[in-house]
Amino acid sequence: MLNEIDELLDRHRDRFRQVIRTIIAEEAGEDPFKLPLHRFRELSDHERAELVRRAAIIARSRFEREIRATNAAWVIVVAGEVMAGSPDPRSIPSPEEVLQYGAEQDLVAYLFEASLIEELVPSIARWAELGGADFYPTLPLALADSDTSEHLRVVADLDTGSHTTFIDANLIRTPAPTWFVGYHLGEAFLWSPVMVDVALSSGEGNTLHRLVPLRQVCDWSTSPFIKIHAHRQALVGRDFLREFSLSVVLRAPAAETEVVTAS
Repeated sequence: MLNEIDELLDRHRDRFRQVIRTIIAEEAGEDPFKLPLHRFRELSDHERAELVRRAAIIARSRFEREIRATNAAWVIVVAGEVMAGSPDPRSIPSPEEVLQYGAEQDLVAYLFEASLIEELVPSIARWAELGGADFYPTLPLALADSDTSEHLRVVADLDTGSHTTFIDANLIRTPAPTWFVGYHLGEAFLWSPVMVDVALSSGEGNTLHRLVPLRQVCDWSTSPFIKIHAHRQALVGRDFLREFSLSVVLRAPAAETEVVTAS
């Protein structure tokens, strides 16, 4: 009998872990799906982030089943019920629009997303060394600071497998009305959309400026985005290339990326 129990535990270890995580999240405080919206708005940024984390753990199985069943890129959940969703990852509503889904009931609405399929600045960026002979393609850019009118230079990792662009929220310094939950490399992270004035330079000597929608990530230093590259500050996806109408040249022998204007 004891051997059978041990074998059962070994086979279903991950499922048991998820059940225990859910129980811990449920016992850690008030039910996130019953919290009044007006109280949620009064919470600090840290308190809102913790509430969203707990909600994601408690409802993960529910919204993952919904996402698989409907092939959705994201869903909005109020009081445990799915209120909206879409297969288009680019159609995600703003944070305030998400919260409005629960406004009539005075409850918090949560958005859950499918896991990722994952001369201001120079026009050529050296790739990030990952160890050994492996390198990660990068893209140089600059973020405008509205308070100082200066630009913060960032060398972002370039990932054409990601449909969107993520950046350390500490680089943006724009308060998030609420956070959303995403999953990358099997781990949860919190993000919120933000519009940022971005500049980059092309190989033709042009400096390009755009107001670009990015996803700022909460607690970047502990997020799954630094698992592969510990010094990563941002991850640029396909949406960024479309926003700037760019072509990029990846030079593997030289381990560098050149930005060129799309023809």
